[in-house]
Amino acid sequence: MADDETPVVLSPEFEKAAKEVKTLAEEPDQKQQLKLYALYKIGRKEKASSSMANIFRRSMYNAYKAETEVTKTAEEAQRKYVELVEQLKKEIGTK
Repeated sequence: MADDETPVVLSPEFEKAAKEVKTLAEEPDQKQQLKLYALYKIGRKEKASSSMANIFRRSMYNAYKAETEVTKTAEEAQRKYVELVEQLKKEIGTK
């Protein structure tokens, strides 16, 4: 992912999905949660911290780092995030 200083433009679909993910009937599994986290961070052009002291935080960073290898732009990350939330809504349902 390019480290440019241009401000990120959040698509309305991305913003909607970020709200809808909170309405899932149950929590996604850990792998799905990590994917959501990584795509959200990349979609907002935010960096993940790499704390070695906390195993879960390290897992979050590893998911973020792995996703940056295949997702190169904030726009692509936003699209993937929206697609994943839509998939989870179908699989898990909403409250």
